[in-house]
Amino acid sequence: MKSSGNAVRSFLYVRDATIAFFKILIDGKDGEAYNVSNPEQNISIKELAERLVKEFSERNIAIQYEKKDRGYEENKYDNKIIYSINKLQALNWSPTISIEEGFRRTVESFDKELK
Repeated sequence: MKSSGNAVRSFLYVRDATIAFFKILIDGKDGEAYNVSNPEQNISIKELAERLVKEFSERNIAIQYEKKDRGYEENKYDNKIIYSINKLQALNWSPTISIEEGFRRTVESFDKELK
């Protein structure tokens, strides 16, 4: 990593997002805005890296910290916004895939493609 990894990002597996989009198209109200997010999966980049190292322990990967390149600035903003998905939940939608499971599926799909 070329930063402290403290920046927080929201992760949502593409299958969950796609289902949410269709739910909105089919059951949502015209002119309404909906947040498509997983409020339980807002984590820092550092925590994501740590989780992935643990999830893929059989691959013997590790986090490496590099000295910042000249001109690189640390993100100065606290990105801990958690979006409400209440309107989507009222349409009977909730995210189902965790970060670990989403990355596991993604890596496995690439493994199959490479074979």
